Amino acid sequence: MLVGEVAQVAGVPRETLRVWLRREFFGFDRPKGSWKRFTDFETIIIAVFAALVRVTKDHDLAEFGSLLAGKVLMDEWTADEAGVRYFDQDSFTKDR
Repeated sequence: MLVGEVAQVAGVPRETLRVWLRREFFGFDRPKGSWKRFTDFETIIIAVFAALVRVTKDHDLAEFGSLLAGKVLMDEWTADEAGVRYFDQDSFTKDR
């Protein structure tokens, strides 16, 4: 996904997301000389961050919460034979 698509998923203006990226709230790699394409995982982390900022009005708390959410998500991923990580069906149907 490109920045505009991720901003739409997160429910924030594109420029807001760009400010967050410049302030390095997420620590994602930024390619030089090309557009950043966000993974599904990165999009989820940004959406969680945006939701927490809306609720708490605290960027530091939102950063912590999105990192914690990322850790929880990574713990639920499964790897295939090639080591590619993905959510299995149990992750999607898990009662939280």
